[in-house]
Amino acid sequence: MSNKNFKFSIIIAIYNTEEFLEEAIESIINQTIGFEDIELILVDDGSIDSSKDICLRYKEKYPDNIQYYYQENQGQATARNNGMKLARGKYINFLDSDDKLELNTLSNVYNFFKTYHDETDVVSIPIKFFDRETGDHILNYKYESTRLVDLIKEPSYIQLSASSAFFKKDAIKDNIFDTELVVSEDAIFLNKILLEKCTMGVISDSNYLYRKRNVKGSTIDSSIQKKDYYIHRSKTFFKGLFDYCKQKHGELLDFIKYTIMYDIQWMFHLRDVSDVLNENEMNELYSILHELLQEIDDEIILDQKHPDKTLLTTILIFKHGGLTTVKDDNRPNVIKKVNDRIIDQLYYHVFYLDAVEIHENNLYVLGFLKSFFKPEEIKIEAVKYSDEEFTKYWTDYFNKNKIIFLKDEFLNVEGKTVKNNYLSNAKNHQNEYYESDLNSYTTITDDLNKYYEFNELNVLKKYIDGNTYAEKQKALFDKFLNEACEIHESKYVYYAHRDRTYLNKVYNPAYNFEFCIPLNPEKSQKFKIRVTYENLSFYLDLNFNFYSRLTKESFYSKKEEFIVRFIDNTLIIQPYTITSLLKLEKENIKYLSSKFDMDELNEVVKFRQHYYYSYFKFKNRRIWLFLDRPDMADDNAEHLYKYAIKQNDGIEKYFILSEESKDFDRLKPLGNIVKYGSDEHKLLACFAEKIISSHPDNEIVNPFSGPNEKFYNGLFSAKICWLQHGITLNNVTSWLRKYDKFLYLLVTAAKQEHQSFFDNPYNYSDSVVQLLGFPRFDNLHKGEENNQIIIMPTWRRFLRVMNDEQIKNSEYFQRLNSLLNSEDLIEFAQKNDFKIIFKPHPNLIEYLHLFDRNDYVKFDCKSSYQDIFKKSKIFITDYSSAIFDVAYMKKPIIYYQYENDGFHFDLNESYFDFNTMGFGDIVDNEKEVIECVKNIVKNDCEMYDKYKARVDNFYEFTDDNNCKRVYNFILDI
Repeated sequence: MSNKNFKFSIIIAIYNTEEFLEEAIESIINQTIGFEDIELILVDDGSIDSSKDICLRYKEKYPDNIQYYYQENQGQATARNNGMKLARGKYINFLDSDDKLELNTLSNVYNFFKTYHDETDVVSIPIKFFDRETGDHILNYKYESTRLVDLIKEPSYIQLSASSAFFKKDAIKDNIFDTELVVSEDAIFLNKILLEKCTMGVISDSNYLYRKRNVKGSTIDSSIQKKDYYIHRSKTFFKGLFDYCKQKHGELLDFIKYTIMYDIQWMFHLRDVSDVLNENEMNELYSILHELLQEIDDEIILDQKHPDKTLLTTILIFKHGGLTTVKDDNRPNVIKKVNDRIIDQLYYHVFYLDAVEIHENNLYVLGFLKSFFKPEEIKIEAVKYSDEEFTKYWTDYFNKNKIIFLKDEFLNVEGKTVKNNYLSNAKNHQNEYYESDLNSYTTITDDLNKYYEFNELNVLKKYIDGNTYAEKQKALFDKFLNEACEIHESKYVYYAHRDRTYLNKVYNPAYNFEFCIPLNPEKSQKFKIRVTYENLSFYLDLNFNFYSRLTKESFYSKKEEFIVRFIDNTLIIQPYTITSLLKLEKENIKYLSSKFDMDELNEVVKFRQHYYYSYFKFKNRRIWLFLDRPDMADDNAEHLYKYAIKQNDGIEKYFILSEESKDFDRLKPLGNIVKYGSDEHKLLACFAEKIISSHPDNEIVNPFSGPNEKFYNGLFSAKICWLQHGITLNNVTSWLRKYDKFLYLLVTAAKQEHQSFFDNPYNYSDSVVQLLGFPRFDNLHKGEENNQIIIMPTWRRFLRVMNDEQIKNSEYFQRLNSLLNSEDLIEFAQKNDFKIIFKPHPNLIEYLHLFDRNDYVKFDCKSSYQDIFKKSKIFITDYSSAIFDVAYMKKPIIYYQYENDGFHFDLNESYFDFNTMGFGDIVDNEKEVIECVKNIVKNDCEMYDKYKARVDNFYEFTDDNNCKRVYNFILDI
């Protein structure tokens, strides 16, 4: 080993990063400072991939510069500590083995240390993300320029990453990385060093390149599932650094407060950790955090750079133990305070509307208000009125109080236009007038909307005040809303995921409200929405979520026999007429043409003009659209469509499908197959009564979905009928909710499944959730079968955030790949003349190139599921809901389910217990899967009797009338 003194020692702790290691090493070798001045220390933490071979190859090539050290797997902290024992460089850095340094980094750091050698022990550079995510680290604000930072004067310039920092070796002294900490060992290590001089160098023109790869596999992601991340880390890092700082400086310095607060906020960011900590442990954590926050100033808490500012307010509430509510009757307003700090004001909130629908002369409005006011503290009400009602209230008020308004010209009691001679005199003189002169004008009989310049005359005091009309009108209108209108109180609806929950506590609840208000089909009605706290009411601004199908850019919508409009925070519901609708459409086109860039919206305006001129052609036609997925059919919608087109009921039926779909030509002979996303599809969607689909997502059923959706929203008002894609097993309320998927029908096929939609907070009514049976089940009959074994796994969401190598290293992939290439299974299948077919989930198709292939197992992405179900004899799955079709046919099923396989639903929340309700044997290893296959073949591929009994108990209908039931229900909507 050379005795050379190096400028830098770069220590890389390595564990199974063969895919990225060479990039990291090369980023050091190619530094502009010259590799001869760099010592590279590679510490292998027991890698089981080819990382060791890579290290040894580089060591052989650069024996004077590279040291390789192997240790049994003990973690990154131990690896770094061992690396420091070997380091001979003047300055030390701890590069992560999947990251990189920009090539000018060490030159810039070295020059900075030369300039400020005695002033600081630590130099920091910005962190830039690359790979699956790009952008700047949230703390990069401190790198505006290269300079020396005084941490006493600029305490928010914190540093937590040892990888993006460079240390004077002499300053490290006896500091080491804490091997007992779950993350944060970097932060306590370097902040102890920073506390020596309380300065830090920041360099703006070199970057630490941080690879953003699989989120599921990151250290942080795995750490938050460990108890030590919470209580032990809070004691060792948070409290430990506080105590160290006080011991060294006699007080707690602000930059240490900022440092600890930065990490505390991310702990609060976690919504629910009840699967990690029990109730006693949660209470202990709350106690520790509460104690720590007492030492952190409110200003420092609120000054964090977290994107969720509500979270910071929440931490403030947690610190001080709650909120106080203060009414301001003079303003009026209602205020929430923490101590004397105002953190919420009811007056300044906004109502967000999720849905505005009309059904059977009832107006349904769904929305929410997000605030620090608890649902039990407030009421949300809709005020219903009409212009005629206000006019009557207004005139009654002035007649009762003997008040009149004069203007330049007005209609007298005989209906003639009269020139007002009083007005010009009144403007120049405060003349008194006698009641006898005004007798003919003391009763208002005219339409008040025709009055334009008013002056108030108080008869008793006999003077004219010419400036109070608008003020009087507003005051009287508010009085009218409170005293003379229909008030409809909303129903509060619970959606758990909408509450802002931090560390198991709800601090910022959503008041999700619903209205169902009867409409008069013959008159225009207006609605305002208000929030009430005790005796104070506020008419807040209204805004629309995109799925409400109302926007300010597409400012009307036809719903049944009404037109819905939105003007000045008021919903206006008026009876539909062709004339009024076409007038509004013409105005809307003119508005879009004048307010927005025509190049951008040329297509929008062109389509809306086409809609305008097509209206008479379509206005009296009854149109239903059917679709499954845009790229494939062969689901409930296709089977219902085949039934529907045989019904002679005057309804036009169309099936929507991408022209690129393999099913397009197959379905073409049925007629009325329309290309998905085409102008024809869009025009039909504008006039469709109902859209009937096996998928309810807006991006599927709404052909206008996309960046310009808001310009079309009012045109799309069809009723969505969801046939379902498969039996719903799990609690899917995080995806399926009434407020963003407003449905007129939700079809279920099994008794327990039907009940599950009421046991979980989907909030659909029993008039929507119907037990009718799946249309595609009508076509499930045992026919000519082939000797086929089908392997049909479900999808895993975590695959979306993995690169190819990470997918191949996942247990999910390796188990599936192994089964598909099992010599034992293939040999048995060959011997018994069985084919093996792999039917991947549609989302898995793009990853098929990763699988090993053999000559026997066929990968089938084209055959219809119905054909597969009918023709095959044995089915192997994990959790697939499609397998319920197979169970319906009473064919043998094997469930291959193993512990920690990454399935993204919580089976504990499901009504379906595979152990007691499943339709086949459950196994957790490949050997047992194959043994089950052999036993089923011995049993002539018959489902076992106990599983047949479960099938009979599960399904409500087996009479082949599902299509008829579903179609008739839709017809009645």
